[in-house]
Amino acid sequence: MNKLRQMFEDDEDSRQRLNKILQKLKDDKHCSFCINATEYPHYEMGYDAGSDIYCNMLHEWRLCYPTGDQCLFWKEKN
Repeated sequence: MNKLRQMFEDDEDSRQRLNKILQKLKDDKHCSFCINATEYPHYEMGYDAGSDIYCNMLHEWRLCYPTGDQCLFWKEKN
Protein backbone atom coordinates (compact mmCIF):
# COMPACT_ATOMS: atom_id res chain seq x y z
CA MET A 1 0.00 0.00 0.00
CA ASN A 2 2.83 2.41 0.74
CA LYS A 3 4.28 1.92 -2.75
CA LEU A 4 0.95 2.90 -4.31
CA ARG A 5 0.74 5.92 -2.05
CA GLN A 6 4.28 6.91 -3.05
CA MET A 7 3.55 6.38 -6.73
CA PHE A 8 0.52 8.69 -6.74
CA GLU A 9 1.94 11.23 -4.33
CA ASP A 10 1.94 14.71 -5.83
CA ASP A 11 5.60 15.64 -5.71
CA GLU A 12 8.34 16.22 -8.28
CA ASP A 13 9.91 12.73 -8.00
CA SER A 14 6.58 10.99 -8.60
CA ARG A 15 5.85 13.13 -11.64
CA GLN A 16 9.30 12.43 -13.08
CA ARG A 17 8.89 8.66 -12.58
CA LEU A 18 5.46 8.74 -14.20
CA ASN A 19 6.77 10.82 -17.12
CA LYS A 20 9.61 8.31 -17.63
CA ILE A 21 7.11 5.45 -17.78
CA LEU A 22 4.92 7.32 -20.25
CA GLN A 23 7.91 8.23 -22.41
CA LYS A 24 9.08 4.59 -22.47
CA LEU A 25 5.62 3.50 -23.64
CA LYS A 26 5.68 6.13 -26.38
CA ASP A 27 9.20 5.14 -27.43
CA ASP A 28 8.10 1.49 -27.62
CA LYS A 29 5.15 2.62 -29.78
CA HIS A 30 2.57 1.14 -27.44
CA CYS A 31 -0.83 0.81 -29.10
CA SER A 32 -2.62 2.83 -26.41
CA PHE A 33 -0.82 5.94 -27.73
CA CYS A 34 -1.74 5.26 -31.38
CA ILE A 35 -4.30 7.38 -33.18
CA ASN A 36 -5.64 4.26 -34.94
CA ALA A 37 -6.39 2.35 -31.73
CA THR A 38 -9.57 2.29 -29.67
CA GLU A 39 -9.66 1.26 -26.02
CA TYR A 40 -12.63 -0.76 -24.79
CA PRO A 41 -13.31 -1.53 -21.12
CA HIS A 42 -12.60 -5.11 -20.08
CA TYR A 43 -14.65 -6.81 -17.37
CA GLU A 44 -13.97 -10.09 -15.63
CA MET A 45 -16.48 -11.62 -13.24
CA GLY A 46 -18.36 -8.31 -13.11
CA TYR A 47 -15.34 -6.20 -12.15
CA ASP A 48 -13.41 -3.64 -14.16
CA ALA A 49 -10.18 -5.29 -15.32
CA GLY A 50 -8.70 -2.43 -17.33
CA SER A 51 -9.07 -1.89 -21.05
CA ASP A 52 -8.34 -3.82 -24.21
CA ILE A 53 -7.01 -2.17 -27.34
CA TYR A 54 -8.55 -2.73 -30.76
CA CYS A 55 -6.59 -1.68 -33.85
CA ASN A 56 -8.87 0.00 -36.38
CA MET A 57 -6.33 -0.44 -39.20
CA LEU A 58 -5.56 -4.14 -38.71
CA HIS A 59 -9.07 -4.97 -37.40
CA GLU A 60 -7.76 -7.08 -34.54
CA TRP A 61 -7.31 -6.97 -30.78
CA ARG A 62 -3.82 -5.97 -29.61
CA LEU A 63 -3.50 -7.63 -26.23
CA CYS A 64 0.25 -8.01 -25.66
CA TYR A 65 3.04 -5.52 -25.00
CA PRO A 66 4.94 -4.20 -26.93
CA THR A 67 2.81 -4.42 -30.04
CA GLY A 68 3.53 -1.26 -32.02
CA ASP A 69 7.27 -1.63 -32.56
CA GLN A 70 6.78 -3.29 -35.96
CA CYS A 71 3.50 -1.56 -36.87
CA LEU A 72 3.40 0.39 -40.13
CA PHE A 73 0.29 2.36 -39.12
CA TRP A 74 1.42 3.68 -35.71
CA LYS A 75 0.95 7.44 -35.27
CA GLU A 76 1.11 9.17 -31.91
CA LYS A 77 -2.04 10.75 -30.47
CA ASN A 78 -1.87 14.43 -29.60
